[in-house]
Amino acid sequence: MFQQDTLERTAEQCQEVSRIFSEMDRTYHRLAQRTGLSDCAFWVMYALGEHAAPLSQKSLVEGWCYAKQTVSSALKMLIERRLIRLEPAAEDRRSKVIELTEAGERFLRDHVEPTMLLERCALESLTPADREQLVRLLSRYVSRLTEETMSPTKRPMEPAAV
Repeated sequence: MFQQDTLERTAEQCQEVSRIFSEMDRTYHRLAQRTGLSDCAFWVMYALGEHAAPLSQKSLVEGWCYAKQTVSSALKMLIERRLIRLEPAAEDRRSKVIELTEAGERFLRDHVEPTMLLERCALESLTPADREQLVRLLSRYVSRLTEETMSPTKRPMEPAAV
Protein backbone atom coordinates (compact mmCIF):
# COMPACT_ATOMS: atom_id res chain seq x y z
CA MET A 1 0.00 0.00 0.00
CA PHE A 2 2.75 2.44 0.98
CA GLN A 3 4.63 1.86 -2.27
CA GLN A 4 1.48 2.27 -4.39
CA ASP A 5 0.69 5.57 -2.61
CA THR A 6 4.26 6.71 -3.19
CA LEU A 7 4.14 5.78 -6.88
CA GLU A 8 0.85 7.64 -7.31
CA ARG A 9 2.26 10.69 -5.53
CA THR A 10 5.37 10.57 -7.73
CA ALA A 11 3.16 10.46 -10.84
CA GLU A 12 1.24 13.51 -9.55
CA GLN A 13 4.52 15.31 -8.89
CA CYS A 14 5.73 14.53 -12.43
CA GLN A 15 2.56 16.10 -13.80
CA GLU A 16 3.03 19.15 -11.57
CA VAL A 17 6.66 19.57 -12.65
CA SER A 18 5.56 19.33 -16.30
CA ARG A 19 2.87 21.97 -15.69
CA ILE A 20 5.40 24.25 -13.98
CA PHE A 21 7.88 23.92 -16.87
CA SER A 22 5.08 24.51 -19.40
CA GLU A 23 4.02 27.63 -17.53
CA MET A 24 7.61 28.85 -17.54
CA ASP A 25 7.86 28.16 -21.29
CA ARG A 26 4.65 30.13 -21.87
CA THR A 27 5.96 33.02 -19.78
CA TYR A 28 9.20 33.25 -21.75
CA HIS A 29 7.30 32.83 -25.03
CA ARG A 30 5.11 35.82 -24.10
CA LEU A 31 8.21 37.83 -23.21
CA ALA A 32 9.75 36.97 -26.58
CA GLN A 33 6.51 37.85 -28.39
CA ARG A 34 6.46 41.27 -26.71
CA THR A 35 9.84 41.99 -28.26
CA GLY A 36 8.71 40.86 -31.71
CA LEU A 37 11.26 38.05 -31.76
CA SER A 38 10.92 34.30 -32.07
CA ASP A 39 11.72 32.36 -28.92
CA CYS A 40 15.12 31.32 -30.27
CA ALA A 41 16.01 34.84 -31.43
CA PHE A 42 15.06 36.14 -27.99
CA TRP A 43 17.36 33.57 -26.35
CA VAL A 44 20.18 34.49 -28.74
CA MET A 45 19.85 38.11 -27.61
CA TYR A 46 19.63 36.94 -24.00
CA ALA A 47 22.83 34.90 -24.40
CA LEU A 48 24.58 37.91 -25.93
CA GLY A 49 23.44 39.96 -22.96
CA GLU A 50 24.94 37.43 -20.55
CA HIS A 51 28.37 37.46 -22.20
CA ALA A 52 30.61 40.46 -22.65
CA ALA A 53 32.51 38.75 -25.47
CA PRO A 54 31.00 37.81 -28.85
CA LEU A 55 29.60 34.29 -29.09
CA SER A 56 29.99 31.64 -31.74
CA GLN A 57 27.01 29.94 -33.33
CA LYS A 58 28.38 26.63 -32.06
CA SER A 59 28.40 27.84 -28.45
CA LEU A 60 24.77 28.96 -28.80
CA VAL A 61 23.70 25.61 -30.23
CA GLU A 62 25.49 23.71 -27.48
CA GLY A 63 24.70 26.05 -24.60
CA TRP A 64 21.04 26.69 -25.35
CA CYS A 65 20.10 23.25 -26.75
CA TYR A 66 18.63 24.57 -29.99
CA ALA A 67 19.07 22.85 -33.33
CA LYS A 68 21.74 24.38 -35.56
CA GLN A 69 19.14 25.24 -38.23
CA THR A 70 16.90 26.92 -35.64
CA VAL A 71 19.80 29.10 -34.47
CA SER A 72 20.75 29.86 -38.10
CA SER A 73 17.20 31.03 -38.81
CA ALA A 74 17.17 33.19 -35.67
CA LEU A 75 20.53 34.72 -36.60
CA LYS A 76 19.26 35.50 -40.10
CA MET A 77 16.25 37.31 -38.62
CA LEU A 78 18.42 39.25 -36.16
CA ILE A 79 20.80 40.26 -38.97
CA GLU A 80 17.85 41.43 -41.10
CA ARG A 81 16.65 43.52 -38.15
CA ARG A 82 20.20 44.87 -37.83
CA LEU A 83 20.47 43.75 -34.20
CA ILE A 84 23.55 41.58 -34.74
CA ARG A 85 26.34 41.05 -37.23
CA LEU A 86 28.56 38.07 -37.93
CA GLU A 87 32.29 38.71 -37.88
CA PRO A 88 35.25 36.38 -38.51
CA ALA A 89 36.52 34.81 -35.30
CA ALA A 90 39.96 35.99 -34.22
CA GLU A 91 41.26 32.46 -33.58
CA ASP A 92 39.80 30.91 -36.75
CA ARG A 93 38.89 33.23 -39.63
CA ARG A 94 36.68 30.51 -41.14
CA SER A 95 34.40 30.63 -38.09
CA LYS A 96 32.04 33.49 -37.34
CA VAL A 97 31.18 35.14 -34.05
CA ILE A 98 27.97 36.97 -33.27
CA GLU A 99 28.27 40.59 -32.19
CA LEU A 100 25.63 43.12 -31.21
CA THR A 101 25.19 46.21 -33.35
CA GLU A 102 24.39 49.57 -31.75
CA ALA A 103 20.70 48.88 -32.42
CA GLY A 104 21.18 45.44 -30.85
CA GLU A 105 22.71 46.97 -27.74
CA ARG A 106 19.71 49.32 -27.43
CA PHE A 107 17.31 46.42 -28.01
CA LEU A 108 19.10 44.39 -25.36
CA ARG A 109 18.91 47.26 -22.87
CA ASP A 110 15.24 48.01 -23.61
CA HIS A 111 13.82 44.50 -24.00
CA VAL A 112 16.12 41.74 -22.74
CA GLU A 113 17.68 43.27 -19.64
CA PRO A 114 14.22 43.88 -18.11
CA THR A 115 13.59 40.13 -18.41
CA MET A 116 16.88 39.45 -16.64
CA LEU A 117 15.80 41.86 -13.91
CA LEU A 118 12.44 40.07 -13.57
CA GLU A 119 14.31 36.79 -13.11
CA ARG A 120 16.58 38.26 -10.45
CA CYS A 121 13.61 39.76 -8.60
CA ALA A 122 11.78 36.42 -8.70
CA LEU A 123 14.83 34.64 -7.29
CA GLU A 124 15.42 37.33 -4.69
CA SER A 125 11.89 36.68 -3.40
CA LEU A 126 13.30 33.37 -2.14
CA THR A 127 15.66 33.02 0.77
CA PRO A 128 19.32 32.46 -0.11
CA ALA A 129 19.00 28.87 1.10
CA ASP A 130 15.90 28.31 -1.04
CA ARG A 131 17.68 29.75 -4.09
CA GLU A 132 20.61 27.38 -3.56
CA GLN A 133 18.24 24.46 -3.10
CA LEU A 134 16.23 25.40 -6.21
CA VAL A 135 19.35 25.52 -8.37
CA ARG A 136 20.71 22.31 -6.88
CA LEU A 137 17.47 20.35 -7.29
CA LEU A 138 16.72 21.62 -10.79
CA SER A 139 20.25 20.77 -11.84
CA ARG A 140 19.94 17.26 -10.41
CA TYR A 141 16.53 16.73 -11.98
CA VAL A 142 17.58 17.91 -15.44
CA SER A 143 20.85 15.96 -15.28
CA ARG A 144 19.00 12.77 -14.42
CA LEU A 145 16.37 13.35 -17.09
CA THR A 146 19.07 14.06 -19.67
CA GLU A 147 21.02 10.99 -18.60
CA GLU A 148 17.93 8.84 -19.06
CA THR A 149 17.21 10.18 -22.54
CA MET A 150 20.71 10.26 -24.05
CA SER A 151 20.79 6.65 -25.20
CA PRO A 152 18.29 5.92 -27.99
CA THR A 153 18.20 2.25 -26.99
CA LYS A 154 17.89 2.79 -23.27
CA ARG A 155 14.44 2.28 -21.86
CA PRO A 156 13.21 4.55 -19.09
CA MET A 157 14.42 3.33 -15.74
CA GLU A 158 12.13 1.82 -13.19
CA PRO A 159 11.05 4.16 -10.40
CA ALA A 160 13.48 4.20 -7.51
CA ALA A 161 12.72 1.82 -4.70
CA VAL A 162 11.19 3.50 -1.70
